[in-house]
Amino acid sequence: MLVTEPLASKVIRFTLYSIVFLLTIVGNIMVVMVIMKNRKLRSIETYYYGYYLLNLAIADFGVALQIPFAVVYNESGDWPFSEFLCKVIPTLLVAGVCASVLTLLVLTYERCYSICYPLRPKLMRNKVFILLALVWIISFAVASPELVVYKLRDFVSGSQIQNKYPCAEHWSSKQQRQAYTTFLFTFSYLLPLILILVAYLSILYELRRSTTRCFGPKEKHHVKKIVRVLIIVVASFAICYLPEKALFIWIDYGSGGSHPYIDILMKYSYFFSWLNSCLNPIIYGAVDINFRNFYSSILHRCSGVKAYGSSIKRKMSISKSSRQNNTAATTDSSSNEAMESLARIENTSEV
Repeated sequence: MLVTEPLASKVIRFTLYSIVFLLTIVGNIMVVMVIMKNRKLRSIETYYYGYYLLNLAIADFGVALQIPFAVVYNESGDWPFSEFLCKVIPTLLVAGVCASVLTLLVLTYERCYSICYPLRPKLMRNKVFILLALVWIISFAVASPELVVYKLRDFVSGSQIQNKYPCAEHWSSKQQRQAYTTFLFTFSYLLPLILILVAYLSILYELRRSTTRCFGPKEKHHVKKIVRVLIIVVASFAICYLPEKALFIWIDYGSGGSHPYIDILMKYSYFFSWLNSCLNPIIYGAVDINFRNFYSSILHRCSGVKAYGSSIKRKMSISKSSRQNNTAATTDSSSNEAMESLARIENTSEV
């Protein structure tokens, strides 16, 4: 029997969900703005580095848009939306996760190619677009079984996590479900991370060689900076998605589905997977100077708007005070003139 989650835990989760959702939306919008405004990030000089990050931001933004649906579903235990969305939302979620890791994989090997073989021709912009289009085509192909197996059901049971929710996967056999879970774990997590690790080892080896060709000190420093950003981003992906992947393996191959705390563990694993989409913009700002400068300019603009508003208020206050002073002066002047006129009249009558 599944354990009911304590109220304090729910409050903590809802708070974390809200923070992650807002930071993911705002952060990835800012990433898109940085890339679109900074031509250098989209130039051949940086190997079109910005286009890969733009693709990653779009995937993260898509994951964030599905958070409200997932929260309503997980907390209410009901699917108040249509059967069409019951199929589409899980498909988009799997496609977004797959697109994220494949984008990281393509970007890493593009870096590896340009560093290890600096004399070979650079990848052109149109080929970058083709690669990114292939990333999304493959991602949706990987996620396409979700369109078929996700269905709404009338009867639900709380004995196991697989049977607790109405919008769920319906496989012909347990073996098919296990096979797809293994495929997702391998193709969208384990295998890309292994390939990325191999590429980074090659990059680090090439950069440490004393006879590295075609790299001056400045260019070598620039390459190391980009590689550092990518290593942190990949490590964030690996850590944040590990709990969810491990729990799905435990549910499908072990007794995880009937564990008393599996429902609570799954809800927290969703938080960590969503956290990854929130962290990427923060990592860029912390490590990459292009993003850091842009974020700083936005903050300055926001503070400038506040300062401008304050100056307007001050000017209005000064203007109001001057008008009041002018009115008072006019009143005093009128009073003085009236007193002088009265005095003249009195003097005339005495005469």
